[in-house]
Amino acid sequence: MRLLQTSTKAAWTQPIRAGLPRTPSSARCIGRRQLHLGSLGNEAVALTAGAFGSIHSVGVPWYLTIPLVAVAVNFSFRLPNQYYARRLVVKRRELSPLVMSWRARHFGRNPAVDIGGTAERLRQLRAAGLVARSARRIYKAWGVQRWKGLTPLLGLMPFVVVSDALRRLCSAPPTLAGDSSTTLSHTGSLYDPSLAQGGCLWFGDLAAMDPYYALPLLSSAILAASVWPKLSKDQFRALFSPNASNQPKPPIERMRDALSRAMIFMPVFPMLFAEMPSAIFLYWATSFGLGILNDSILNRLVPDRPPKLKPPVLMKTRGMTPFLRG
Repeated sequence: MRLLQTSTKAAWTQPIRAGLPRTPSSARCIGRRQLHLGSLGNEAVALTAGAFGSIHSVGVPWYLTIPLVAVAVNFSFRLPNQYYARRLVVKRRELSPLVMSWRARHFGRNPAVDIGGTAERLRQLRAAGLVARSARRIYKAWGVQRWKGLTPLLGLMPFVVVSDALRRLCSAPPTLAGDSSTTLSHTGSLYDPSLAQGGCLWFGDLAAMDPYYALPLLSSAILAASVWPKLSKDQFRALFSPNASNQPKPPIERMRDALSRAMIFMPVFPMLFAEMPSAIFLYWATSFGLGILNDSILNRLVPDRPPKLKPPVLMKTRGMTPFLRG
């Protein structure tokens, strides 16, 4: 009788338990990971705000404390990171003749001759894939893989952390257009009222927006001076003109072109946040100016060296194509 009651109870409760929604273990892990990353970000912002307060407590005014923090971040993190990326670029450029040799072998004929049709399109796609595979093999052998070129993006982490620390010190809302009249209602534990008297010149209140928009315009001008001179007129035309050649570009080259187009419009970025506190734009202007200084330092430390080998000349006759392919 007891066994019958137990089996009946299990039979009634099993469908109910089966129908209850269950939280997937992967969703729980993602939630914990996001919470952990969020707590790490808050701790980094709090430590940065504490560093600002420590420098200011010594007697350094705020309009000098903020540039000093920008200088410390630049020479301790940004410049070594950019130095590593510049060495990768120079080494990869020295390997370009070897990559061009494999490109000549994979395409196997003069690219000026076009037989047209779907077969030619498929052949070019296959050759482009083989070229990309050979380039990955060469770069891996010399330790200059393309993914290592994304290391400059790590420089955005301290930039975002310091900017968010200044935003919280000024008690500014996390919006694209923060109204200076409502900043006092968003006070937090990191708010420092001394920033209201810590400015100089026309931006005496660092916790308020620049009334003349001079600091946002200065940040945009410095950013344009550091980004636009790196591209020549031919590169500008190549980025905004359709691909004249019929040869398809590898995905990594298309991604690089998209990033280059985005970098051209980067000077507009500070003007989107023009109503944020002046302290943030003081840090941005200093950081962007130090970027120009980093470029001049890297040009001296890691000069651009031409390749020792010359790229091969593709064969113009189809009779030599089998010998070229090997």
